Amino acid sequence: MSTSQIEKETTFKEPGLIRVHNNHLRLFESEFEIEDRKSSCRFRFDQIEAMSTATVSNYFNGVPQGIAHSLKLWPKETANTGPIEFLLQQFPEKVDRPRVWGVTVPFSATHANPDSDPVFEELVARLVYQLSLKMIDNVEKQGFTPWVPQVKLTNREIIFSTKHQAELSCRFDEIASFDMPDGLWQITAPGTSLEELQIGTGSINFYPGLKVFEVLRSLK
Repeated sequence: MSTSQIEKETTFKEPGLIRVHNNHLRLFESEFEIEDRKSSCRFRFDQIEAMSTATVSNYFNGVPQGIAHSLKLWPKETANTGPIEFLLQQFPEKVDRPRVWGVTVPFSATHANPDSDPVFEELVARLVYQLSLKMIDNVEKQGFTPWVPQVKLTNREIIFSTKHQAELSCRFDEIASFDMPDGLWQITAPGTSLEELQIGTGSINFYPGLKVFEVLRSLK
């Protein structure tokens, strides 16, 4: 490991057939490291060209099974060959709840899935910030930036296009509503060529692009 000072660190538990394995996430000033039972990967924040992430809270018959954070990274050196994927898991946490003597308390009543991991959240926030700066720079230099596949942003509108149809677009001030239910980000813009658009929150560069969208929209 480098002698660079670790700013923050967290440990994830990966269940195995025989024993539990410890996976580590470490944040440094300009780098981060993910270490699992197979390998250790270290990246600079400015080395990442794209990312996607998703967090799933798992249950089995109502019993909490923990949460799983998936993270896909496209470093500059391998951006054209596909992402490097990581899966970090958090076990259910014990919670204090009133008990009645003589009554058997089920596991689901004494344990709950954690809401998040603060170090993982900070890693994602730093990646989103770094990538959103690159996307805003694209807008300033070339008038637009790619967002998720088939979608791009300019300083005043969102554009959807495919190889087989003309571009559909709407200005930011024409968007009537937007929401993010069940892993989908969706907007409605009645009366425009792009009346409705849905984007999966697990799409490549969704979160950096969402930050750019919010910034550009706030300027209008």
